[in-house]
Amino acid sequence: MHKNLTVFKKNELLDYLGDLGFDKISAKLYVSLVEKGPCTISELSRTADIERTKLYRILNKLLKKGVIEEIVEYKRRFLKAADINNLEYIVQHNLRRAQNLSNLFFEFSQTIDHLKQKDMPTSVQFYRGREGIKQMLWNELSAKTESLCFIYKIFDTFVGQDFFDHWASEFGKRNLRSREIRTELFDQSYADCPNEICFKMKNVKIRYIKSKKIPITHGMTIYDNVVAIYDFWEDQIFGVEIYNQKVAEMQRIFFESYWKKARLTSAKNHLLQLNKIIREY
Repeated sequence: MHKNLTVFKKNELLDYLGDLGFDKISAKLYVSLVEKGPCTISELSRTADIERTKLYRILNKLLKKGVIEEIVEYKRRFLKAADINNLEYIVQHNLRRAQNLSNLFFEFSQTIDHLKQKDMPTSVQFYRGREGIKQMLWNELSAKTESLCFIYKIFDTFVGQDFFDHWASEFGKRNLRSREIRTELFDQSYADCPNEICFKMKNVKIRYIKSKKIPITHGMTIYDNVVAIYDFWEDQIFGVEIYNQKVAEMQRIFFESYWKKARLTSAKNHLLQLNKIIREY
């Protein structure tokens, strides 16, 4: 008896199969065959409520993948879930493919940069929702220059701590650099969603300025020829990337003027004070 056996819930099982490349119907059919054992096409059609013509197409794809098998008994055709080793092979194949994609991504990105049209001085990209903000942050990881940031609120609130921690780790691994200007509004949002990584990121310098001197109402990051603007207001979450060298240079001048006015702070000491206030509150 396995006392520490961990078992997926049904929805987690379907999600895992989805990550392996199964669509929703294929995942349900596979789980159904695991639970019920060998079934005929007619039985599967009734169980899944799928017309037989469509079912044949789906089953043929699963047969080609090797995740289900066909058996014939007494001239009757049955389908059953293949051995779990077949799924493990798919997992290992996906891992090798992902590793290969990761290994070649730098060369791929360099090629794409080379192929980009050079005669388009300006472009604007809009993003909406949490996934849009995640994409904007990920785009910043390709920066060739230092990132200059006006930080409005803690990003964890909008992209989730797991994503932000992963992003911060990548930022450090790629040896990127950043300078951030924050106001007390950031500290207020930190109190609602504490994450010490915000004060411990590698190669990030932080300064503070009173919000009455610069009322930061949205986030902004300047890097390369990009000005990325993040706006989080109640349920309205969206962002804009402006690709224009002159606009980026102007915003850099704007940032540097406030950087000189901002107060240099020890991230370690500021974090200790902030955590103390949170505990007392």
